[in-house]
Amino acid sequence: MEEVVRSLHSALKLLNINYVIVGGIPASIWGKPRTTLDVDIVIVIPGEKIGLLLNELSNRGFRVKPTAFQKLSQFKVIKFPYSALFSVDIRIAKYEIDSQAISRAKEIKLFDIDMKIASREDTIVYKLVRFNNQDKADIENILLRNKKKLNVEYIAKSTQGLAKETKYSKILDNLSEFLSWT
Repeated sequence: MEEVVRSLHSALKLLNINYVIVGGIPASIWGKPRTTLDVDIVIVIPGEKIGLLLNELSNRGFRVKPTAFQKLSQFKVIKFPYSALFSVDIRIAKYEIDSQAISRAKEIKLFDIDMKIASREDTIVYKLVRFNNQDKADIENILLRNKKKLNVEYIAKSTQGLAKETKYSKILDNLSEFLSWT
């Protein structure tokens, strides 16, 4: 995983791409450490830099499929395998929560590299979208360690905004379940 983080960081830094790491890594930092085999990341990138990013990722050992440019341009999550085990999942920022998460990101050291990870609250908001068993466990562990530090009002407001933007009302059901835990 260290090689993945180093390679990703160098590509982002070279192209001056703003980002936030979401998913399992911040869930492990804010909650309970667990194994993850990928780095989930949301980036801000102008369309003319997408090709440059793909070239940089390829040059650094990531496998880049020919359809990656089109899918990234459509704001889809793209998996870039690095090895048989590890990969990076990249999505271009599209929603208000993405902008918020990037501006609220916390800089932490991963393998002695300063990387930007989603805040506790933003990690929970992202986890409320899919809300599978792993997401629920991650949220519960974040709550166990940080309950008094969490801005639950921010989580509720951001989740409601995301539900409205995406027209995915299931997020509101997930939010209700989360609020019952707090």
